[in-house]
Amino acid sequence: MMRTLIKTLIFAFALILTLIVVQMGRQALAASEVERAWGATVVQRAPNLGTTKSLTIVPLVDEAASRPDLQFEHGVAYLIKTDRHTVLMDLGWNNGATPLRHNMESLAVPPTDIEALAFSHVHPDHVGGFNWWVKDTFALGAEQTDLHGLPVYTPAPLTYPGLTAILTAQPTVMTEAIATTGGIAFAEVFPLSLWRTVRTEQAVAVNVEGKGIVLILGCGHPTLERIVARAQAAFDAPVVGVVGGLHYEDKSPQVVSASIAYVKTLQPQLVALSPHDSTSANIQAFRDAFPTSYQNVEVGRPITLRP
Repeated sequence: MMRTLIKTLIFAFALILTLIVVQMGRQALAASEVERAWGATVVQRAPNLGTTKSLTIVPLVDEAASRPDLQFEHGVAYLIKTDRHTVLMDLGWNNGATPLRHNMESLAVPPTDIEALAFSHVHPDHVGGFNWWVKDTFALGAEQTDLHGLPVYTPAPLTYPGLTAILTAQPTVMTEAIATTGGIAFAEVFPLSLWRTVRTEQAVAVNVEGKGIVLILGCGHPTLERIVARAQAAFDAPVVGVVGGLHYEDKSPQVVSASIAYVKTLQPQLVALSPHDSTSANIQAFRDAFPTSYQNVEVGRPITLRP
């Protein structure tokens, strides 16, 4: 009996060790694939982007709320408003509830105001939940409702009843002054890497008149430097703002300091980090580094950049 137990434990240990080695190998191959994709991509410029005089970004889902009547969760959804257009980026997690719908109603944001939907990347906390993610689809709430032909821009294939999503491998203009950077490859994070080792993420870029490009990010998996480099290659305006997720939840003070130094080279007029994927200490480091341009990211609190 004891000998059988020992053999079982040895077998289980060997199996676990083998799986770890295999996964490490898959991750190494993924990293190589990401580097090849980055080096091989020829970015198509988007010269006819146009401009907006004003920009307002309203977090509809994030991990902090500005008022007690608004719901928050581990997810992201940002309403992006310019002089003439309104675009929604991402849909949050909606895990066991519908914070996106609740917050839209509380903030008087009717779905009919939304002219286009963009996904930063295809993760459960950005497409409306795990149950939709595993089906390569999305939802604004507990059910998939009729979106009346809403244009959907995604860096990876997604389906939806009655819609044909627009795949954005390259920078793509969605409306006047609002575009996507196009998808940038990144090595998938564990445990989602058990499904797929490489995914793509894009940012939404808004061109503010007399200022430049403000980037709205979901998580910044490809790194902030690469997302900014993509925007610089795609648009005829400097990057002057960074808003959203940057995945500084597990980064050391040294890494955060290096990122802050990089952002300073942009001479930003707007910096706002999401608590969705960054620790309060790392957010505070950015707040301290950019005292005149930093704005908080909270559900219902408008983030603005005006002439």
